Amino acid sequence: MNCPSCSIEKRQGSAFCHNCGYELTVNDESVTRENVKRQRPLGITILSILHTLGGVAVIGIQILFAGTLNEASDQIGFSASFLFFSIAFLGLLGLGSGIGMWLGKTWGWWLGTFYYVYGIFRNANALITIPVLVEQFGEPSQGAEYYYVKHGTRIIIHCFLIFYFYKGNVVSYFNLGEYPKWKSILIFVGASIGVVILGTRLSL
Repeated sequence: MNCPSCSIEKRQGSAFCHNCGYELTVNDESVTRENVKRQRPLGITILSILHTLGGVAVIGIQILFAGTLNEASDQIGFSASFLFFSIAFLGLLGLGSGIGMWLGKTWGWWLGTFYYVYGIFRNANALITIPVLVEQFGEPSQGAEYYYVKHGTRIIIHCFLIFYFYKGNVVSYFNLGEYPKWKSILIFVGASIGVVILGTRLSL
């Protein structure tokens, strides 16, 4: 039996197409709520590993180089509390979302999606501050254009990953059921703005 959306052959016992996420409504005994097995999408498996390893690495670096980070805060003009908060927050968010995604927990989806929405805000803020940093510290050796491309590319990648988190098979894996998509996006945006405001206060 092929998927009516993308024509790819469906996997036995799958409620959603593994290729496009289309919900399969096949009169097949293998496709029932009782028999459907929650299969972790490959993309979620990869992201959960990357998030977990990245979170552990960030937290480890903060612990090992606490003194160096304290000195760096004076050089770049940010308070030590802001620098430590930013690093710890990203580390814990990466670690928590990685574990939650691997286990298929609903909160893993929320943390994982928020990770990329917040990432858009972080990279957009980096784009805005590039002229200020160039004026304060001078033109970087790689050129300001390199950082414009770097952060701009990250924003595009994060947008695609957010779209991926809303695919049918991903939503099914996390047992989200029926939910208002735009409401969740507003929650992510509001939470990101809140974190940015808190970080701004700490940087003063």
